[in-house]
Amino acid sequence: MYKFIEKFQLDKYVSSYLILALDLVVSVGVTLFALFWADVIFVDFSYREFVLPLILASFVTSAISFMLLGVHKIIIRHSTLRELWKISVAVLCKGALMAGVLFAMLESDGVSSLPLMVGFVFDVLLTLVALIMVRIAMIVVYEVIKD
Repeated sequence: MYKFIEKFQLDKYVSSYLILALDLVVSVGVTLFALFWADVIFVDFSYREFVLPLILASFVTSAISFMLLGVHKIIIRHSTLRELWKISVAVLCKGALMAGVLFAMLESDGVSSLPLMVGFVFDVLLTLVALIMVRIAMIVVYEVIKD
């Protein structure tokens, strides 16, 4: 196990860009999951024709909000509950930007906004929970590897 730690230099900090990439993957995945469930709940709503623009919008809005607040610089070893406000604000910013993008995309098509609001709330809440769980998982994995 020690050779594994030496090989990947896990006794040092994990790259903040790796954390940013993981956060972006989680955020985009949660957006797609939220839209899938909005499609399941509301029979007359279909997001399938908007999948690629929504993936791009989720990626861009997540990247902007996460980098502006420096969420990816929260170091695993020193992660505390005090830093959750940055993650929370970043997720709310991502949600607000995504809501704007969704309304702009769907208003021109005359699609009902109720599924969007449900998807928006689900996306924000699930993204927040997912990012916190990723941070907790990183702390646990790091501690297991170090021991």
